[in-house]
Amino acid sequence: MHMTIKTILATTAMMFAISAVAQTTAAQTTASGSSAAGTNSTQASNASAKPARTTGRYIDDKTISAKISATFLADSELKSEDIKVETYKGVVHLTGSAISQDQINHAVHAARRTKGVKAVKSELEITPST
Repeated sequence: MHMTIKTILATTAMMFAISAVAQTTAAQTTASGSSAAGTNSTQASNASAKPARTTGRYIDDKTISAKISATFLADSELKSEDIKVETYKGVVHLTGSAISQDQINHAVHAARRTKGVKAVKSELEITPST
């Protein structure tokens, strides 16, 4: 029973993430295609920020993040609600807290095993459990 609940939660988290990606992508497409002037200002502001990702890369990154979050959620060794996962062009960035260095190492290793991950950057901090 315990394992079944984790599987359902992990699947639900992944479906939610994929739905959010689809909605965000649709909103970005609508916003960028609204007017020529709006497109130019959007491109100018993106030029000073991070280099643009293609829609496919964006979806791949969100999928990687969702898979890792689902893995963390299903892993009894991790306190996953304290770990935030973000992916940009295949590089996973972990932030938040863990209760030990072993838990941080476990999270980094689990993230690296995920298909499509190019690198993992960890800014996880050790916060003893109360």
